Amino acid sequence: MFSKTTNYRDDEDVMISEEFYTGKHRSNTGYKVPLCDLPESYQTGINKVKRYLTPEQLLTLYQAQVRSCMEYCSHLWDGSAKYKLEPLDSVDRRARRLIGNDLVVSGLQSLEHRRKVACLAVFYKIHFGECTQVKPFDLVKPSLFYHRTASYRKNLHRYVVEIPSTRTKRFASSFLIRTAKAWNAHSSSVFPDTYNLGTFKSRVNRQLLGKRTSS
Repeated sequence: MFSKTTNYRDDEDVMISEEFYTGKHRSNTGYKVPLCDLPESYQTGINKVKRYLTPEQLLTLYQAQVRSCMEYCSHLWDGSAKYKLEPLDSVDRRARRLIGNDLVVSGLQSLEHRRKVACLAVFYKIHFGECTQVKPFDLVKPSLFYHRTASYRKNLHRYVVEIPSTRTKRFASSFLIRTAKAWNAHSSSVFPDTYNLGTFKSRVNRQLLGKRTSS
């Protein structure tokens, strides 16, 4: 089962979410602004130089200055309530309108999609012991039933983990619980034969987009 470390991570999810929406950050002007307002303030700056740039250049600027902020540590606050994530989705929608070229923005993945890939990538690193300060099986244990019953493992990959029962919505929406469920749901085709984070992320990305994963 999940150890006490999980409780700390559960609290951390909430702490990060609260800091993102109520915390303060000193901007270039010297004033402190809420962290969630930073993407919008950057977008305002992009809007002022829009007439000097092509749609492709606007997209590059948006991805570097705005999307990077909205995707930072997104695996921690992905489980936040929808009303807390809506301001970020609103910024993304306005940016797409600002760029004004459907063909250019067609390859821009949604924030929700990016969060799902980020969550699974971090979980992958934890599972294979690549997070040096975390003992993987103190957090997520391999499922005993997978090794005991052939019928159970027929439709599951060999890295399936045990998910404890949850009594509260807060615990159920924490990073480890919600990501473990998504982890178990993926097919074995997303897992490389040996540890390779880049390949794993690429295959997860394709599977979430509904595309076939290459071997």
